Amino acid sequence: MNPPMDDSATTITTPPEPRDEVHPLAHPSPPPPRARRRPGRAILLALLVGLIGFGGGIGGYFAADRWLDDTPTQSDGSATFAQPSNTNDGSGSSDSNSDSSTTPASDAPDDQLTPGTIYSRVSPAVVHIESRTTTTSSGFFGIPEQQEEVGTGSGFVIDTDGHIVTNAHVVDGSQKLTVSFGDDITVDAKLVGEDTSTDIAVIKVDTSDKQLKGTLRTVGFGDSGAVKVGDPVVAIGNPFSLDRTLTTGVVSALQRDIPALNQDYEISDVIQTDAAVNPGNSGGPLLNMAGKVIGVNSQIQTKNNGGFVGIAFAIPSSTVQDIAQQLIDDGKVQHAWLGLAGGELTPELADALDLSVKAGVLVGEVTKGSPADKAGLEGGSSDMVIEGTGVHPGGDVITKFDGKSVKTMRELAAIVDGKKPGAKVKVEYLQNGKHKTATVDLGTRPQGASKDSSGQ
Repeated sequence: MNPPMDDSATTITTPPEPRDEVHPLAHPSPPPPRARRRPGRAILLALLVGLIGFGGGIGGYFAADRWLDDTPTQSDGSATFAQPSNTNDGSGSSDSNSDSSTTPASDAPDDQLTPGTIYSRVSPAVVHIESRTTTTSSGFFGIPEQQEEVGTGSGFVIDTDGHIVTNAHVVDGSQKLTVSFGDDITVDAKLVGEDTSTDIAVIKVDTSDKQLKGTLRTVGFGDSGAVKVGDPVVAIGNPFSLDRTLTTGVVSALQRDIPALNQDYEISDVIQTDAAVNPGNSGGPLLNMAGKVIGVNSQIQTKNNGGFVGIAFAIPSSTVQDIAQQLIDDGKVQHAWLGLAGGELTPELADALDLSVKAGVLVGEVTKGSPADKAGLEGGSSDMVIEGTGVHPGGDVITKFDGKSVKTMRELAAIVDGKKPGAKVKVEYLQNGKHKTATVDLGTRPQGASKDSSGQ
């Protein structure tokens, strides 16, 4: 379980310095015969050696200068980040002779910034959020006692209307929200909406507040779909209530799945990073080196002590933008729903079940009354363990959904998540040895649905 943070950071180094190598321009002349020593020849030999040394030094200078030109760097005094090679043509490919260690893992934008520059530009838009909840309990002699619980987290301003994105678990159940912008500016905020299935929430401050006039700063979104493993990233937040703390790291993995706040579904395509993220960072931005938000820091992998162990997870900006816009427009989010659970059909499993198809999604269970049920899809009739894997033999095998081949539940879920409730989708499947086609009218995901049908 990856606990949410209630309330990054591997050093990226430049390529090692090349060894000093001297490439003489010509081989030295053989020494003159010792039988006859002529001053003229000695002088000429000394002059020749001097010229060779001078030429070698010039050659070494230009060789070193060329290497440095191919790996320009910028520094903020604390960490150095390699910039795109001059041989990169912007198309994602680079000269085969260029040093691969200087080429970013993804197509880096032209406006690569240092962490210090990103911090100066973005940190004014990052806020500290306090969530307060008052509960009443029975004390001594049955006298009611009130207790106030205070949670903290981070967020960031996305528009001049005062909308702030954060995690749902930061504000869930809150009775009073306050937002601090630093510089002793603290204002009240209201909840616009939250989506526990993606752990995203939007709150809003009153921009007419005199404290905020001329001070409200915003930050833009980047393309999480362009992110690649190895890309340098920056996290800004308020760990342990330490306002506007910056940490650096890299994208260490992609397409992770983490449990949603309500535990009924999983959040897919999550970005994994080693940038230091701790309690209080929840809801803060994960930024690329152009200073754009590519994710919202949400959870960390921990050991028994609950501390940071170098693995943190951020909800991708593609998901955040979609959810945030729905919350701003409607105050709620509607997810499409298919209503089935299943697993990947491997060739080995297909052989064991004597199926005519060797790949697809093996349907294990179909929720009664769901869109999948109404379309005629059927699950398995019993439980079996084949090669250590629990399966429901007899269920349908979905081979295509919305015209796309599917092999895993992740692929199927991604297509469903990209649709709106009410969308009509064509499904192709194998049922009792016969190939069939049906049209599914996707429904609205119900609250509290089985986690096994996560998003499907």
